[in-house]
Formats: sequence, structure tokens, C-alpha cells
Amino acid sequence: MASLRSLTILAVFTMILGACGDKGGGSSGVVGKWTVDKSEVEKLVMAEAKKNAPQASAEELEVMTKLAKDAANAMNLNLDIKSDNSFEVAMSMSFMGQEQKMNAKGKWKLDGDKLSMTTTEKDGKAETKDDTKVAVFKDGKIHLTMDEGPTLILKRA
Repeated sequence: MASLRSLTILAVFTMILGACGDKGGGSSGVVGKWTVDKSEVEKLVMAEAKKNAPQASAEELEVMTKLAKDAANAMNLNLDIKSDNSFEVAMSMSFMGQEQKMNAKGKWKLDGDKLSMTTTEKDGKAETKDDTKVAVFKDGKIHLTMDEGPTLILKRA
């Protein structure tokens, strides 16, 4: 059971730390405040847990479901996309005694439905390496695929 819990926690932190970034109606449609869709995070965590433990018993699935809900509720991500093509993001997660925080600033551009966000400052320090995340802006939501594969869905705050 402890290894199942560890796998679930690892899946959550892999998804989160990899990130930190009107229905397709131009760049003005993406401007505003965004937050992670926690119900989508819960689905992602469950999918990762099931993938890592395909033979899980009903009891283990119940524990994974609770952990997925706890992980989603423990996660806070706020993205402010500004009209001057800058953005600010603040992320925090406190889960099972572990806390992660990250703040970043950068520049963004929208090309069709591709939203590119390049981090220029992370936790108050200039970002020296190229840290550009490309998301898809569709159906009024931002779909941000993480470095490890899962996709976070951001909705209007």
C-alpha cells in the first residue's frame, strides 16, 4: 500500500513540477486569470495510478481515489495572462507533509491555437535556460502538456 501511495505522489509531483505555464477567438480571448481544473487533475492522477498499478484491488482503488482527490485539492495554480504579452504564475502544493511552491514570470504569444509561454524569471531569479511551454487554447480552456506527458487543463478563474 505504501508503494501505491508513493507512486501516486510521484505522479502528482511529476505532473506539477514539469509545468512551471473565448473559444479560440484571438489573443484577447486568452488574456485573463486562469486556474487548474481540479476535477481534471483528479482524473489524471487516477489514470497514472491505474497505469502504474493495473492489478489494483477494490480496496487499493478506493485508496487511490481518495489520494487523487486529496492531491487535486492540495494543488493551487494561478496563471495571470496579461494584455501586454506578459504572464505571472503562482503554484503551490502541500500534500502528505511535502510542500512545493513556485512563482514565475514571462512572456506569451498566441499563434492560432498554440499558446507559447516563455519563463523569464523563476522564484525571483532570472531564468537563464530556454524554458518555453507550448499549450493549446481551445474550447475556452488552456491545455498544457507537461514534459512527462500528462496534460493539465486550465479554466477561467
